[in-house]
Amino acid sequence: MPFRSAACTSSSNAEGSRDAVFFSLVNCGLKIAEITGLTIDSVRFSNKTGICSIAAQTGSKGARGRRVDLSNDEMICLEDWLDYRGNRDGPLLCTVGRAGKIEGKRLTTAILKELCERRAKLAEVAVFVPNDLSHSAEALTQHRKAVKKRTAKE
Repeated sequence: MPFRSAACTSSSNAEGSRDAVFFSLVNCGLKIAEITGLTIDSVRFSNKTGICSIAAQTGSKGARGRRVDLSNDEMICLEDWLDYRGNRDGPLLCTVGRAGKIEGKRLTTAILKELCERRAKLAEVAVFVPNDLSHSAEALTQHRKAVKKRTAKE
């Protein structure tokens, strides 16, 4: 998925930064519903360990969500987006209006579909939809787990 992030970061604006974070979170294994449900409070920086993590809620009361740690590159993408977005309450990934103005509205499936189509054209790859991303990210996550198990055995 790096080509998708590269297509986003090549446009150095708020929308490009937001889209790069979106693809990074998908790459981490988060599902589309988890990503659209993230808020600014979902971002956790640990001064003690230097790790940035994202805590995704499951949506049901009392159930624990997942936590994913971000790599250095993913954290840089997130910091770039937060420079545009700011620290005000609301969804972590939100709409960007004309002239790069942050609107603060939650991303919808229709917006995500449009985002994927636009980024596919920029990256010169076949058009894909958000659900395609979840399926490929799930396969990548399973591969990473298998590699970790193999290296732990050795």
